[in-house]
Amino acid sequence: MKQTNERATEYLQKLKRFESLPEQISSLETYVLLSPLNAYLSYKGNGLVRIHASEDTQGNSGKELSELSNAVEIVDPLNVHYKETKILVLREHLKDLPVIPHILSAQAILLSQVTESGKERILELIDHTNYGKTFYDQIWIEENDPVKSLQPGKTVIIMNRRVGGWAGSPDLPAIELLGAGGHVPAIWNNDLQRFQQMNPLEALLKEFKEELDYVPPVDKIDRIGGFHNLVSNELVILYCVFVPFDAITEIQNGARGNHREKLDGIYLGMLEETMELYLENPKPFAGGEEARNSNFPNHPILMERIYQRVKKRDQRNRNSRQSSLTPFDL
Repeated sequence: MKQTNERATEYLQKLKRFESLPEQISSLETYVLLSPLNAYLSYKGNGLVRIHASEDTQGNSGKELSELSNAVEIVDPLNVHYKETKILVLREHLKDLPVIPHILSAQAILLSQVTESGKERILELIDHTNYGKTFYDQIWIEENDPVKSLQPGKTVIIMNRRVGGWAGSPDLPAIELLGAGGHVPAIWNNDLQRFQQMNPLEALLKEFKEELDYVPPVDKIDRIGGFHNLVSNELVILYCVFVPFDAITEIQNGARGNHREKLDGIYLGMLEETMELYLENPKPFAGGEEARNSNFPNHPILMERIYQRVKKRDQRNRNSRQSSLTPFDL
């Protein structure tokens, strides 16, 4: 069990609390907390807080750990312009609020380019992975034959198989288009003696490790822009991450059975075909019909930026192959 940070816990306990979002949030001069009014809170580190009964000040029991976030005001979602507020929010408390504050989330669309050398290994992974909870619950989500679709140079999207949370359950898994990510937590800054929003890129790398047990190099992570998810009221910072084709098996191993993060494997599909499937029928996907209109596939500028990244990567790979040819090859 994580040890309690006594100084951070004392700070939390002294904050003025609100059960619902206060008015005039931009004019607040001191930090406040959205949380149950009478609960005792203990800070466990990494943006995690344990909620206890009001009489339990020793932290002997309590609910599951809840993440602490910093509410923001959205200015320009596409270009990730926002203002931090002085409102800290317990995620556990969000479901009880009549008005959900804007929360920052860092998410990655996970892509990989098919290689001739790795194709057989991925086909074997597809052939030997049996989910079968629903008609769509198979690692290869397309009706097209993966043998024909997985052509060298084409782009595959790697998606989460959600088995918990709002996005899915063990008996009704959801296809989550995004490959890794989550809320950007507020963490204790010992120098400032207050909570501070974690750097979004650091938060994304943390989620990669926790969800997939795989951390991509920072130079392979490209920020695309952002969008306002109207269902969760999140400002989602969207990153595009290219991973080696032979890393897909490693990512599947990290996600399979990861019930702590409410994951149990991955899904695969070709990028463009998967986007078309989602827009035609979002029901099997995380968020379903409700989330489609505000999700990133419905934002043409974001999708154009993603496809431009794919084109640039394809061109770099072609140039690299050509530069490796000898005069005899030419």
